[in-house]
Amino acid sequence: MELLAVLKQTKDLERIRYSGLDGVIFGSSFCLKNPLSIATLKKVCEYCDLVSLKKYIVIDAFVPEELKSELYVYFDILLSCKVDGIYFHDLAVYDVALSYGRTDLLIYDGMTMMANSLEASFFLNKGISGVVIGRELSLEEVTEMIGTFPNQLDMQVFGRFRLSYSKRDFLTDYFEETGQLYDVRDRDDVTLMEETRNYKMPVIENNYGTQIYTDFIFEMYRELPILGPYLKRAIIDSAFIPEKLYFKVLRDYKRLTKDNVDFLRESLYNDYANEGLSSGYLYEKVNITKVK
Repeated sequence: MELLAVLKQTKDLERIRYSGLDGVIFGSSFCLKNPLSIATLKKVCEYCDLVSLKKYIVIDAFVPEELKSELYVYFDILLSCKVDGIYFHDLAVYDVALSYGRTDLLIYDGMTMMANSLEASFFLNKGISGVVIGRELSLEEVTEMIGTFPNQLDMQVFGRFRLSYSKRDFLTDYFEETGQLYDVRDRDDVTLMEETRNYKMPVIENNYGTQIYTDFIFEMYRELPILGPYLKRAIIDSAFIPEKLYFKVLRDYKRLTKDNVDFLRESLYNDYANEGLSSGYLYEKVNITKVK
């Protein structure tokens, strides 16, 4: 299993390297979180090559038809940088990769979409490198999927889950409708609270639209030593995570074993219980029954 960190700031590269991780995930064009300039992306790739960190690119925005030509230009750049993989959401990315004969670089991440083995089989049969299993699965469902496709599936193993993504500017539209003047673009300190709930969800609006994240931070200290050997790649996300917590988890996950898991998990909750740590949906049933 490769252990990958989602890069938040380029200054974090050195600490990620010394945490012992296998690679980093980052992006530029069509990247929803923390997009780098093309020049910076190339420098990050050069650094990763120098220190033997694998480099994975994320393209998770919707790609409108009028911008598909830009996607081809971007793909040329990624190929020249010899990236190890590309996480994608929009099937336009698959079309471009297919035209280059490089679908082997692709890893499909549908966020909540990859909910059963049939869906995983469909994408794997397209010749791509892997798929990321859905964030809302129970432990039983996760175990079944990775047992069916051992060492072929990726999983987010820490961080906030992205609940929704829309191309619409929800925040701007709301404040304009209510006659309030707030600059909410590209801010990471905005939260949303629904009328019928008592918790806050981080939300960000940028040029690609609006993204809403869970109020809780997912962790799977107890489960990773058991499931890890059957995963291809494990993703530690950095979105809306305090820096100290993020780097503690990087260090912990790299050395996590069945023997030390209780000690490390107790330390995590002693120091960061107020951050909303949770096992997510692993031990809960979602409100819609999935058909296998």
